Amino acid sequence: MQPITDARSPLAEAVLAAAEFDSDDLFCATVARFAELADAYEELVEIMGGALPGRGVSPLPVSELPCEPDLGEAARLAKAVRSSLGWGEGPIADHLLALAAHHALVFRLPLPDPHSGFFYNHPTVGFCVVVNSRMNLGRHLFALATQLCHAFCHSHLQDAWFSLPEGEHQRLADRFAAQLLVPDGALVREVGSLGRGVDPSDPVVALHIQRLFGVSYALVAVRLRQAGLITEERYHCMGEVSPTAMAPDLGYSVHPVDLGRGSDPPPLAAAPRPMLQLVCAALARGVLSEERAGKVLGVSPQAVSKLRSRPPPAEAELAVWAQMDQLGGW
Repeated sequence: MQPITDARSPLAEAVLAAAEFDSDDLFCATVARFAELADAYEELVEIMGGALPGRGVSPLPVSELPCEPDLGEAARLAKAVRSSLGWGEGPIADHLLALAAHHALVFRLPLPDPHSGFFYNHPTVGFCVVVNSRMNLGRHLFALATQLCHAFCHSHLQDAWFSLPEGEHQRLADRFAAQLLVPDGALVREVGSLGRGVDPSDPVVALHIQRLFGVSYALVAVRLRQAGLITEERYHCMGEVSPTAMAPDLGYSVHPVDLGRGSDPPPLAAAPRPMLQLVCAALARGVLSEERAGKVLGVSPQAVSKLRSRPPPAEAELAVWAQMDQLGGW
């Protein structure tokens, strides 16, 4: 693989040229890092004998929306994406895994405020997404969902989309993300299944709904209000309750999306999961050294060694293994 340099690559120049705003040093540095990682991924695929999808190739069917977005279309578009991906209207167990699976290469890199991320239709790698790793985890997942909107609804219009608070396209993306994570139909059905007289704004009930959809308690409250299932007054009352304090007493673990701290993914998690898998394969085949892998991923050789480490299980883990092994012996 070619050595990584500090010079701005053609890919980085193309992304920055598409930005219709002043780019500060952090934004430029992150775009440069994204370009390095994307170029390195392309080389890794070629070295390992794989095939690259090409520009705009994704399991997502392009919606072919007109240039002027219709905000009222958000629910229908989110439903179309869920249908095309086989999700139906049910909850998603692991949003980060599901949203980043095979629909786009997802890079988790720091961006300055107010950027939540950007989408880029790479000429060979296909759909690429950068999500601001400085955001809290709940916002991080929501931003990732908005990027799927840009891929599905806007990628036929232009190659680069930057998520900033203003603009009709971003408002559509935000509404799309809310519907993708917590669809109106599924939410109404879940609330209805609780029985008559059950108040969905009751924190005990809301925590149950939260676990069904795997999103933050705050987003559940927002979606209940948006769907007209609770009043504005009850919505504000929900914000006066600590979900993390209540969860353990109800038999739930504290949900990480409720903690509010920055996502701060570990260094290896900045790169897309398919890229980490390719690096592991290249290390195993001896076509990539740990030192070179560290430079490709932008991490220390010690971090790369974690990809190859196989720590022995703890006693509690051995006990779980033994129990499952016995149950699985039929």
